[in-house]
Amino acid sequence: MVSVAQQNENQLTFLTQSSLVKRNYRMMQGFFSNLGHYQKFFQMIFVLGIGGNLIVGYQISVINYPSVYIKRFMNESWLERTGAPLNEKMLIFLWSFAVSVYGVGGLLGCLCSGFLTVKYGKKKCQLSTDLLVILTTIVMICSKRAKCFEMVLLGRFGYGISSGLCQAIHCQYAGEISPKKWRGLANATSGFFWSLGKCWGQILGLRELLGTDSSWPLLLAFPGVAAFLQLLLLPFFPESPSYLLIQEGDEEGCLKAMHQLWGQGDHKEELEELKKEMVPGGQRSKVLWPGELFHDASLRQQLSILVAVIVTVQFCGINAVYFYAFEVLQNAGLEERLIPYIALGIGFSELFSSFICIFTIEQYGRRPLLWKGCGSMALVLFFLTGTLSLQKSLPWMSLCSVILIFLLVILFGVGPRKSGSLLLPSLCHRALWLWDILLLIPSRDKRQICSRDHRGIQQIIFGKETCCSREKFQ
Repeated sequence: MVSVAQQNENQLTFLTQSSLVKRNYRMMQGFFSNLGHYQKFFQMIFVLGIGGNLIVGYQISVINYPSVYIKRFMNESWLERTGAPLNEKMLIFLWSFAVSVYGVGGLLGCLCSGFLTVKYGKKKCQLSTDLLVILTTIVMICSKRAKCFEMVLLGRFGYGISSGLCQAIHCQYAGEISPKKWRGLANATSGFFWSLGKCWGQILGLRELLGTDSSWPLLLAFPGVAAFLQLLLLPFFPESPSYLLIQEGDEEGCLKAMHQLWGQGDHKEELEELKKEMVPGGQRSKVLWPGELFHDASLRQQLSILVAVIVTVQFCGINAVYFYAFEVLQNAGLEERLIPYIALGIGFSELFSSFICIFTIEQYGRRPLLWKGCGSMALVLFFLTGTLSLQKSLPWMSLCSVILIFLLVILFGVGPRKSGSLLLPSLCHRALWLWDILLLIPSRDKRQICSRDHRGIQQIIFGKETCCSREKFQ
């Protein structure tokens, strides 16, 4: 016999689940009903993505696949010039330089982005970045025909600079053109396009497509196609409303941009919020440098939270999992020819979690997703440590390790990776993180950084994975 208390408990659980389903349905229904009203806004989010973080994510994953062919090209070019092949140490050095110079270029691009976006605006900077990507693509395509491996090094450096600019501009631009209720979704799309770019690089890098000895220049030239497409489409969209008002003092242009992006309506509340951030006297906002931020007592709490979130994301163990994924898959008894496809599956898992995060971030909030995601990842890592330790004695543990890796990537995408990065724009902070260095590049005045609902510092993350060439996938 089922007790009355148990029946009430079951009924309460059913009602809770039903209300949750109805809430999710209403949220999705509201989203699709607003597509027409905010049509221009969603179109611009897509245009920003294809020339922004899509390129960054693509560059991170694509360099792994043609590594054998590029090293062979370097050796053959040197042999034709000097009559002697490169020694092994020199070849390793050149390849390592080709991979790591991308991060150096990204750092330089980030350092320039704060000044450039304040002075010239996000739209002009993004269009100029597209031109840089196209120019770099031409250099990369011509490298093999010119038999000059230095052009590959130069191309990687150029791609790094453009990626540093792209992601900084993309994150900030997407946040500034979004109305308050869509701000979380807009910022989440930057991570989605990042993951989409990584998956696209893994797809095109397969041997059946462009991952061959004759096609690798075309494989590395894909960012030029995305940049060219954005170069054609972005001029039809407005500059950031906040830039027009705060930096240019153009209130009429700001309202026009709001109406163009958000539809006809009363946007006085958003306009008043932007006016509060203007420097008294109508002067241009001053660019703050890192030292000025750390010496400002009013910003210490926000900066402390920012540093804590960034450190959590970096030390959550995902880089180690990505780096040793090949060994785990190999020990699981998978054939070597299948491993690139399994790696592609891992990439799609991250893409899936990014897509889920877009629709859940506003409903559940940044903080719950962050700490619940970290807690779940800690539990998965605990079991993953056990399965890795036992897989030599118990072969079936290798399969468990593969499943846990997929689960870990999904939790990372929904938790620390996306909600952590989205928490920073909500606090008006974006971070520049390169390897183990944290750099802050402010883009506006102190009043805007303190404002609760606006964005003031760019973010660019070039994790250690940018310098991890997984040649073993070849």
